[in-house]
Amino acid sequence: MIRYYFLTSKYIYEQETPYIENFRKYVEDHNIGIDDVDKYNEWIVDNNISFLSVEKDGIQRYSLMTTDGFIQQSKDMYDYRMINPFRQTVQFSDTEAEVFIYANYTEKYYTYFFIADFAFSMIISFLIILWQVRRIIKHLQAELAEAEGKAKSVRTDKDSLLRSMAHDLRTPLTGLMSYLDIIKNGNISGKDEAEYIGVISAKAVEIKDLTDQLFDFTLASSEDTIETDEPMDVQYAIGDYLSEMCMELAESKISVNIDKMLWKNVKVIVSGRFMGRIFSNLTSNIKKYADTSKVVSLETIYCKHSIIIKISNYISDNKKLLESAGIGLKNVEMMMQRMNGKFVYDSNDENGIFMVMLEFNIIE
Repeated sequence: MIRYYFLTSKYIYEQETPYIENFRKYVEDHNIGIDDVDKYNEWIVDNNISFLSVEKDGIQRYSLMTTDGFIQQSKDMYDYRMINPFRQTVQFSDTEAEVFIYANYTEKYYTYFFIADFAFSMIISFLIILWQVRRIIKHLQAELAEAEGKAKSVRTDKDSLLRSMAHDLRTPLTGLMSYLDIIKNGNISGKDEAEYIGVISAKAVEIKDLTDQLFDFTLASSEDTIETDEPMDVQYAIGDYLSEMCMELAESKISVNIDKMLWKNVKVIVSGRFMGRIFSNLTSNIKKYADTSKVVSLETIYCKHSIIIKISNYISDNKKLLESAGIGLKNVEMMMQRMNGKFVYDSNDENGIFMVMLEFNIIE
């Protein structure tokens, strides 16, 4: 835009004219011919001229530039295609010629422009950086708030589960102590005593199961880094635990259908410490609540980056699923998350089916 203004306006002509008039007077006063270049140089130095060009009949007779410190846009003034429109006639002692004189009268505007451009760029850069920093800070604040919310939710869930667990422990423990008091007082027959001892044994087993779940909860909710096994074939990493589950269920007279179990040559990473507890919880859950007259189904589902173990069973009509605090399934969920896996479960009351899915990431 600046260059266009210079080339289309009278600015250069008006700035140049005083120098042309001065040069004409100098040439006339000193009777200078077109080839008296030494005398040109004296006038150029005295008047701080940057560029002077003399042309006769289209032929360059003289050209001198006294500085090379201009920015490129000002150096363009030395191009004959730029200066031709601004040449003015000067009468020398021996002939007439076209003269162009440049004395820095455009450079200052380019300099101002680049200073303004630099300042504008710095301001815009600063504003962009400031915007990015504020955006990052806002994002971090949102993440922090989300993390705090999740931490609060986890604490709330933990407190709720522990309160429920304490309640669940208190019930069989109270019954256990009551039956022990009856036996201690000795006001029962031998037959009743054997019956009471059986009840006490059942209560003790129930308390042991609850304390095992409490131990699993402490293990799963710990923030310590877990130790995982080396990547191994999925059949060896998971298959052994499923085999053990099948044997335990068979001992409890529960049939298992494995027709949809298929092992492919893929690898997964698991924690043996967690896997044992996970399948122990799931096996215990099936033994407590499953309808033993119907089959438990095991199935493998292969996705692009994961493998899913699906376990489904029918719920017994005379048992209420998750009648306890549900801490066992919560433990399984937390353990799977700590192995970078997923766990979901669903209970369909219409057909009485309870289904769990364990998803493990496949190692490429």
